[in-house]
Amino acid sequence: MVATLPAVGDDRGSPAIGRAAVTYEAPHGVESAVLDDGDVAAFGRAGSCRVRFAHAPVADTGVPRVAGRLVVAAGRVFVEASDQPGRSALEVSAEGRPPVLIGAGDGFAPSESEFRITVHGQQRSWPLEVVIAPEITGLVSPDGGDPTFTHHLELTGS
Repeated sequence: MVATLPAVGDDRGSPAIGRAAVTYEAPHGVESAVLDDGDVAAFGRAGSCRVRFAHAPVADTGVPRVAGRLVVAAGRVFVEASDQPGRSALEVSAEGRPPVLIGAGDGFAPSESEFRITVHGQQRSWPLEVVIAPEITGLVSPDGGDPTFTHHLELTGS
């Protein structure tokens, strides 16, 4: 599985780098959603889902309107399956480990920094690639003081 955490613009066009990225196939090509710590993002074919797939050009009705939710907390992504009975389980897989099936109402938070969630529909299977960014440390000194190096810039009038 090869994936990188993309830098994407938010609704206002400014660049944003989040804690995790989800890449998936949408009707007009591959799309991605950037998630920050504390975010909860539903995924499925409903218009209310932040990660929306399987809805067009022909809806895959085997994919629930809300197949599940992604919860980003404590540097991990928790995958929760919708509690609708009778739906097929979500499959979470990561390199070097057997797939984990998540039944209706259950959840799982893989320890890997990259993993795939597969939602099985009637027409096909829909993979969601998840990449978690590593903790960024060293930007602020431990005592909260000034950085080690400072630069002073003086501009001339010309």
